[in-house]
Amino acid sequence: MARLLYKINIALLFLVIIALCLQFKVGHFLTQIFTKLEIPTDIDSEEPQHWHNDKHVLLLKTESYNANTTTKFNASAHFHLEFISICHINKVPVIMLDPALVQNNVTTSYNLRLGLFNSSLVSYGIKSDDLTQPLMDKLYHALAVNNYNITLLKGVDKKGEHYLYHVFLKTKVSNTTAPSIKQWIHIAIIHHRHGKYYWIGPLLEGNHAKKHPPVKSISFPAAFDSFDVTTSDIPGLYVPSSPSKYLSNLKHSKFIPCNRTRADEFNAANSKQTSKHNADTTAKKAQQILQATKAVFDEVGMKYWLVGGTLLGWYRQCGFIAHTTDVDVGAWIADLNPELETLLKRKGQPIRLMYHFGKPEDGLEFAVQGFGIKMDIFFHYIESNYTWVGGIRSWSLEKLRWLYPTNITLCSAELFEDLYLVPCDSQAYIEADYGPNWMLPDDKWTWDRSAPNMVEAGKFAKSERSKVVQIL
Repeated sequence: MARLLYKINIALLFLVIIALCLQFKVGHFLTQIFTKLEIPTDIDSEEPQHWHNDKHVLLLKTESYNANTTTKFNASAHFHLEFISICHINKVPVIMLDPALVQNNVTTSYNLRLGLFNSSLVSYGIKSDDLTQPLMDKLYHALAVNNYNITLLKGVDKKGEHYLYHVFLKTKVSNTTAPSIKQWIHIAIIHHRHGKYYWIGPLLEGNHAKKHPPVKSISFPAAFDSFDVTTSDIPGLYVPSSPSKYLSNLKHSKFIPCNRTRADEFNAANSKQTSKHNADTTAKKAQQILQATKAVFDEVGMKYWLVGGTLLGWYRQCGFIAHTTDVDVGAWIADLNPELETLLKRKGQPIRLMYHFGKPEDGLEFAVQGFGIKMDIFFHYIESNYTWVGGIRSWSLEKLRWLYPTNITLCSAELFEDLYLVPCDSQAYIEADYGPNWMLPDDKWTWDRSAPNMVEAGKFAKSERSKVVQIL
């Protein structure tokens, strides 16, 4: 009997040792999982809103959290990944907007953590179409429960309706074992204007701007072409499908609204000059050729912006100058893709190249016809202290130049409910062309004599006529 009891005790001891080993391995395994701070892929929306935070309590218990690089690295990741997870639980897709992180390809959680470590503020986007007020209330509650301080920034339209523009989140760490991290999450609410382009509202200015941290990576208000997104390996986080195109559009995304007060004053003072029917008809034609040309420019990776009378019409009256007979756009000669001319000559499209003036090294200009209206494309050349575009009197081969400020930067603007680029300092560009009296209509304006910034620049040789004056 004694021998039997001895064997039983040995067996029990052996089982205890096995259990302890298994417990150690499981504990070690769990520690490794939570230390990585990966968000689970099998998130159940029926779980309580605070479940993810409860999971990460285990993380705080399994690390000492000394204020070193590793723990701050994990704390930064936890701050962002938990936010993404909470949004994912509530079925709210989060889009990465921050240009630095888009550039660094944050489709993996590892790359995201690397990008987050040195970022004091990271910008994400959420589409307004994905948010309802009950869902927003639920989301705010979940974030508050999980120790996020929330700052909301709203705007008011002319009708007195409130719109959410921005949300700022900051962590409030109550556990003294956690490292102190000075990071913010910025959520830009993306509004799909007219179903055509994305628009994000302004931030506070002046002393009011102290209510939220500065956002330096994107200028607001902002607008850019709608873009497709793709999933990352972080559930709930999406990134632009074409990072290079998104980043290119972001460079010119600062949005400049037309001055509606100025436009109303101008239109009221000049309403008798043209009929509304003629104005609407001309505007429709202009809209069609602008969009068709934009599609061709996009195809060759180029951008154009509004210039001349088209720019003046947007800036002065938020529309199109009805008595004009053409549309004017500009582009950088340095960006010229030889395929542009080929595509503009392509058969079967609604626009076609009519004229080719000048040459790439000296005053290149295209004239395009379509939808019953003509468009001039002026290529801009940059010199050390000014920018210029060229033109030609085709009958005499005289070369003309129009001079502009050298520091032309481009912003976004709306015309005909579509998005276009304009000079950020449009008034300086307009005054170069039309002088200080640009608010006064001038139906005697001539393209080759009236502009105060025009200078004559010699002649092309007669032997060059077939090259610099091409009628197609």
